[in-house]
Amino acid sequence: MIHLLIVGNKHAAKGLLIIALSFLKHNDSPVSIHFLTMDHSQVDPRFVPPSDAQIDYVRKLLQQSNPSSDIFVYDVGEEFRATKWHRKFNRSSYTPYALLRLFSDKLNLPDKVLYLDTDTFILGNIKPLYETEMGDHEFAACYDQLGTFWISANYQNSGVLLMNMKRIKETGLLHKCRKFLAKRHPILADQDALNAMVLQKQFLPQVYNEQKHSHDDTVIRHFSKTLRWIPFFHTLNVKPWDVDRIHKVDDYSRYQDVLEDFLSRKEEFEQL
Repeated sequence: MIHLLIVGNKHAAKGLLIIALSFLKHNDSPVSIHFLTMDHSQVDPRFVPPSDAQIDYVRKLLQQSNPSSDIFVYDVGEEFRATKWHRKFNRSSYTPYALLRLFSDKLNLPDKVLYLDTDTFILGNIKPLYETEMGDHEFAACYDQLGTFWISANYQNSGVLLMNMKRIKETGLLHKCRKFLAKRHPILADQDALNAMVLQKQFLPQVYNEQKHSHDDTVIRHFSKTLRWIPFFHTLNVKPWDVDRIHKVDDYSRYQDVLEDFLSRKEEFEQL
């Protein structure tokens, strides 16, 4: 069983659906998706969880492939709002939902989970990644292609994060991250906190979190914000559900069949 950890709101449910579809294309292992969410509509009316019908849609999709697969939803809004610092991240450039994984140590999760941002796309078999031997490392991640230049040579991107939950609970990593955010307001919030507070980390091959282009051996493509220099210096932020724009940033043929499947389901899924 592969255990995936995903966080988000109703808007992010499109990414959840794409992750499920791309997983099923390339993997025959059973999967449990642990989805963390909250109702935060008092801050923004768009900040609401996916509907029960949308979750059931994903569940049926997974179980059509393997009856052992499932999706579980956790509301961690109470824990998030109980902090003294949550308000300063309510309206940052990233949604506050990204911070919810910092509360996963309060849940009864398996000893190992693979966290995926909702703007990731699976292009291969992730079982070897999930079965990576971690020892006493708290998490394993790839280099951040921008952060290694601007921040630190060992700065890691947390969009794909293999989390050793047993070890994380022993070291109190996520508790320390929450304390870090109580005192500081870093631009990359949870990612900065994880990089700052980790004691024992492991580096994964870049094929598990390719942030700029996909290659023949890419297993997970992460559609994160990137810097481009041609024809002029600018940022580029294309997401997997921006299907018409995928052509501009990568080889569309790598994604075509899954995205066509997604588009055939999109209207029905959004109306649920």
